[in-house]
Amino acid sequence: YGGLLQTLRPALDVRPGHVVERVRRAGAGVLVDAERADGGGGGGAISFEADVVVCSLPLGVLKAGAVSFEPPLPPRKQQAIERLGFGTLNKVLLVFDHPFWEKREGKRDFWGVTARSARQRGVAFQFWNMQRCTGQPMLLALHAGRAARRDEGAEADAAAVAATVGMLRSIFGEQAVPAPTQTMVTRWEDEPFSRGVYSHVAVGSSAADYDVMAEPLWDERLLFAGEATCREHPATVAGAFISG
Repeated sequence: YGGLLQTLRPALDVRPGHVVERVRRAGAGVLVDAERADGGGGGGAISFEADVVVCSLPLGVLKAGAVSFEPPLPPRKQQAIERLGFGTLNKVLLVFDHPFWEKREGKRDFWGVTARSARQRGVAFQFWNMQRCTGQPMLLALHAGRAARRDEGAEADAAAVAATVGMLRSIFGEQAVPAPTQTMVTRWEDEPFSRGVYSHVAVGSSAADYDVMAEPLWDERLLFAGEATCREHPATVAGAFISG
């Protein structure tokens, strides 16, 4: 998604290293209070004044109450935040010295795997072939549900990589799958600025909650955007972009 961000960035005043803590109505405008931590020795509180604020905080951050609103969000909005589901789906990226999968899968972009037991459900259930877009023999595996949540630390990353390689070897054979030369593991639920991924209609919620999430507040001075506000395309970058 870097290309998309770089295209948008020249038109924006981007301020990295500012952790938003509070959004408050102030007269005819809105104030955004942040803690500045730019990594260069600077720091301290700072406020931004605006006519209108577009809040695109991920649903997980809203659920956690990590940013306060003054006046508080009305019950209708807060209840929609609480009802909608927000879980985790983590990725394991593996780089190899050669594309061993081409003999069986050819150049196809992705394939799925059916778990052989309930215990394995969600473990590396889908593989994306990243070679065409990166120029490297690279596979991206998705882990969902219980399989996506692992203990913290390097051991958890190693376990995720081992489970992914094990699933590949169950498909292609033990001898056909070499050890990866590089690896990377995501843990979105542990990221303080996301706290998970992918909104969804959980038990007790409905698609109407997405419409409530998108409703403006404060005489349309506080607007909401993001994938959790797009009823037509939730849980997608396209939905987030359209909502903006």
